[in-house]
Amino acid sequence: MLDLNYATLVSANPSKRRIIKNGIYYINGTPIDQTEFQFDPEYPRKSPFVKDLVKYTADKTVSGLPYKEDNNINIPDAYSEDILNEIVTNGLTGDSLAAGGADFFAAILKYKLNLKEAIKTAYSPGKGKRHFVIGTRSVNGTGTINELQQQGYPCFYLPEKSLENKSEYEEFIDRMIETIEKEHPLIIARPEIELTGLTALGKITELLSGSAAILINKCSTGDEIFIEGGETASTIIRDLKSDLRIREVLGAGVVKLELINSGIFIIVKPGSYPWPENFFNFIQNEGRK
Repeated sequence: MLDLNYATLVSANPSKRRIIKNGIYYINGTPIDQTEFQFDPEYPRKSPFVKDLVKYTADKTVSGLPYKEDNNINIPDAYSEDILNEIVTNGLTGDSLAAGGADFFAAILKYKLNLKEAIKTAYSPGKGKRHFVIGTRSVNGTGTINELQQQGYPCFYLPEKSLENKSEYEEFIDRMIETIEKEHPLIIARPEIELTGLTALGKITELLSGSAAILINKCSTGDEIFIEGGETASTIIRDLKSDLRIREVLGAGVVKLELINSGIFIIVKPGSYPWPENFFNFIQNEGRK
């Protein structure tokens, strides 16, 4: 046991426009309960207030500075690097557990431990094919699909009817396999129309995971699978039940993994995070090859 009395929870990442201000969690300026996270199949966000978002794990919470020792968990506002600096400098006590997002721990390394910023690893395109699995309905996910389609990538949207009709799903898979066997890169994406409800969203994730497993099985050494959407990525990786190793960290939340013994790579990213700047410079007309 750590024998700590308190926790300072800073789950915001201002550099990615995920902030807490006046006790409300915002993503790209929108309260979290009005974003795609309201439809999360496991943890739907029905309130923007951080007190409500953690109410099932602790009764005593507080938002805002200064740190108050009569609370079990302190969730301060965090909407800029200066505020993170203030939290790290004045809001952490010796008997407090620090928890939260990447920006918070970067601030601890920078302001408390005086460490230099890590050198970022640039993405180096491999020689194999690059396929994409888009599970998120975020603006970023839609932007990725649009960008790739402009470069000639065909997009296979999961048919709405396939959620209840096995033959529809099998036809979808057959079309996908036909394209893969022509050695053409492609996109597999959630249904084109927006569906809600935990049952539908859970089924979409299940079918995308099954589609990704077939795609990976058809890939060759050196091929890369880009998965956008945290829930989609975690489900696919769990379902693969394969050994993985981290090869590179390409940006905040963007990690390149290798499937051991196959030489196939998987690059994962949360849906609400952007890809690193100029990340897709390599895809010029790639989908038309």
